[in-house]
Amino acid sequence: MNHDELSPEQLEMRQKLFDQANEARSYRLVMERKGESYDSDDVRWTDAKGESRGYGFIGKKKDKKIALMRCPACNRENYAMNVSSGMCTWCPFDSNNVSEPYADTIE
Repeated sequence: MNHDELSPEQLEMRQKLFDQANEARSYRLVMERKGESYDSDDVRWTDAKGESRGYGFIGKKKDKKIALMRCPACNRENYAMNVSSGMCTWCPFDSNNVSEPYADTIE
């Protein structure tokens, strides 16, 4: 399906999803370090009000990509097969596009 085949309502919904994904990139990303005996550290996104918007985890051993469990943009639980990719199943949000996501937000 290309853009010419989408109805005005579908185009509006698509634009809304892209806008939400762009807004989510401005959310604060906080990493919660666990002890040395754990394989990963938790991450969570918070909005300007400090409310939790999404969460995931970062593995300690391999490429340290963010595994996205709940999307900060659409606030939906991610499809299990997409968690490790860092991409949301339901909207265009991609945690791989977050530059230096946790460098200055470690708590």
